Amino acid sequence: ADAMVAGLKEVYPYRSIIIHDDPTQGIAVFSKYPLAEVNALDWFGTANISGKVLVNDEAINFLGLHTRSPLTKQRWEVRNDHIELARNLVSETEGEFIVLGDFNTVPWDSRMKRFKSATQLADSRRKLTPTYPTWNPFVGQIPIDYIFHSKGIACQSLDSVNITSDHKGILGKYNLKGT
Repeated sequence: ADAMVAGLKEVYPYRSIIIHDDPTQGIAVFSKYPLAEVNALDWFGTANISGKVLVNDEAINFLGLHTRSPLTKQRWEVRNDHIELARNLVSETEGEFIVLGDFNTVPWDSRMKRFKSATQLADSRRKLTPTYPTWNPFVGQIPIDYIFHSKGIACQSLDSVNITSDHKGILGKYNLKGT
């Protein structure tokens, strides 16, 4: 977290960092715009973060999440329940929304289809844009990391980027429609 703050503070001066008991489950938001109403959400032992980004005169809701990888039947059920909690939060919140993170599932999974349908959020992908795994170039990569956005937000671009992780990062550019 300290290294990220040091490296990003000039361009992204606003931030909220959630430290978790499990060191693999911390989460943070860095922003060019002020943050408000930031909440740490502990869902199934994972750190998630929600709040608002204040852009001009508008408050954009956000949810950053990281579901557990579905390595066992129990973890598969927990991952599915986690997506359900995210779906409920978005569906019950008024206003524009961005949801981003590691969902640990592919776009064609029925849970992801239900999430998109219920929330009315668009997937920022215009092509496959795989993000996992990065450690083996001989294994086909799959898209399990996402940035979803509501109708009042336009995605200008989305690309995967190499980072020091077993996932590629995803980097998107967005505009509020009408601005």
